[in-house]
Amino acid sequence: MQLPPLEPLVVNADKAPLAPKAQRTFRERLNKAGETVLFAPWRTPRRRMLSGSILGAVIVSASIATYFIMRPMSRPDYEKDRLDRIFKYTLLTDQFNRMPVDQRLELIGQLYQRLKDMDGSESLLLAGFASSVKGEARKQMMENVSRLMIDTADMFAIEYQKITEAERARFLEDALVRMYELGRTFEGRTVTRPRAEIIAEARQNALRDQERMRENPLSTRQSMRMFNFLNDGLGGNATPQQKGRIGSMMLDMTRHLRGQDVHSGKPSRGGGG
Repeated sequence: MQLPPLEPLVVNADKAPLAPKAQRTFRERLNKAGETVLFAPWRTPRRRMLSGSILGAVIVSASIATYFIMRPMSRPDYEKDRLDRIFKYTLLTDQFNRMPVDQRLELIGQLYQRLKDMDGSESLLLAGFASSVKGEARKQMMENVSRLMIDTADMFAIEYQKITEAERARFLEDALVRMYELGRTFEGRTVTRPRAEIIAEARQNALRDQERMRENPLSTRQSMRMFNFLNDGLGGNATPQQKGRIGSMMLDMTRHLRGQDVHSGKPSRGGGG
């Protein structure tokens, strides 16, 4: 018995060519990708549950990472923490500026003691910190130093307005020494010079400046440069009230160091102590 011929399993391409697959446009491919990414994960309850869990985990992780990156720096222990971390908090954070001046001075006092007891390894830490302060960090450092010096001078100036005439000379000298110590602390150094030597040098500088002004009076341009430096430089962070109080005290301090009467500016026989 003869069987009927079998149909071929593969049709010859020459006899029955396949129709070419339609090419998608770029917009169609983009829409398809967007649909797959944005809508496919939410089409079924199971997918929605899984996608919601993943999304929640991503949001929590991002929030935690942002918190640790952006959180304010906690106040270090000025007696125990690393010196570079203490200087970073003191000079490079605005949190330090927001504390009352008496608290800042207390912390600076603790930092000063740390500097006196500093060993070789801590010196290296401090040197590494100093070399890393550049750009915006340096601007923040100058602002922190300026604010503390201004607020400290203003604290002295406010107290100076309340003392008796007999206490003025001693008070002005104490303020001078304290400001000198502050400046040295911000430089990462301690004061090894006696109080009398600091005051004596300040007297010499005041008298030398007075003599220079006699020999070479400041021109109008030089006077304006000096005024702008005091007003916009170190004093750029001071309020008008602070500038007035500090300026008045500094004038009296300069007169005292030159041996003048603080009220009239005339030579005086009285000395400081």
